[in-house]
Amino acid sequence: HVASFNKDKFLEYVQRHCLIYSQQTGQLEYDFNAAERWLADVCFSTCPSVRLEMDRITYLDEQLSSDARTILRDQVPQVELPPDIASALATEFQNPTVAHSCIESLDLMLVFMQEVLRAGMGKKLGNTNLADHMKSMLVTDEDLFKSKALCNDVKVKHVDALYNFLWSQVSDDEFAQVNAIYKVKLTDSFVDDTGKARQSQPAVSEHVLEQLRMAAPDLELKKLTACMGRLMVQELSGSHISPSWAIHSAMMPFEDEGLPVAFEDQFPLDLKMGHFVEVYKFLDNLSALGMSD
Repeated sequence: HVASFNKDKFLEYVQRHCLIYSQQTGQLEYDFNAAERWLADVCFSTCPSVRLEMDRITYLDEQLSSDARTILRDQVPQVELPPDIASALATEFQNPTVAHSCIESLDLMLVFMQEVLRAGMGKKLGNTNLADHMKSMLVTDEDLFKSKALCNDVKVKHVDALYNFLWSQVSDDEFAQVNAIYKVKLTDSFVDDTGKARQSQPAVSEHVLEQLRMAAPDLELKKLTACMGRLMVQELSGSHISPSWAIHSAMMPFEDEGLPVAFEDQFPLDLKMGHFVEVYKFLDNLSALGMSD
């Protein structure tokens, strides 16, 4: 069923009743809202309504980007940016808007790269020029990076370090990449709705914080915070890890990567991932105060 109406009659109504004087501009303007209401009331009020259901559009989001970065790390060994390249990038990327644009381009490329990486071709890509690879992946001749140093010198094996650098240019917050679900204040409770069942988690008690203070001398805090920093970079930009999971359990895979020996027995089991960033800050402050070997 298609609604029809007399165009001349509609235009006559608009000319007579929808032309208003604007005090802001001092000019005559059309009141299109009034015209729309007239059409709805006169021409469409007797028409049957139609419910149209369309599939939702999935936009490129932080979770998708984080998944892609995880696959990249698994398939292409990542290394730090060489000091000379990092210095050149710092000189070129002083505009946060430009840095954010590059982050969006990287996100897009990584999503397209996933199938290539899953096919086991990642090991061959490490030394591939990043800008050239992006152009081939996205089938474009456009210069996606407005940076000479980035286009000439950065390789696929530098992507993780490049992300960290770009985010540091976008925000002064050193935890800008970390998902908000891991940034709950120690004094706040939170609700974890990332799984099938909602879970309520309490604030961190003073008793648990005191346990952490007492354990600090044995926890080698510089080593521990370094491991926690790696977990933030590698896993916490998305929401792979439940906020209700114990920090203790999340950190144990770093046992062979410098995690202090005393961590397994002395780190409080009640601390949850939802408070991860604040626990990191707490330990970093203790380290600065010299409360560690």
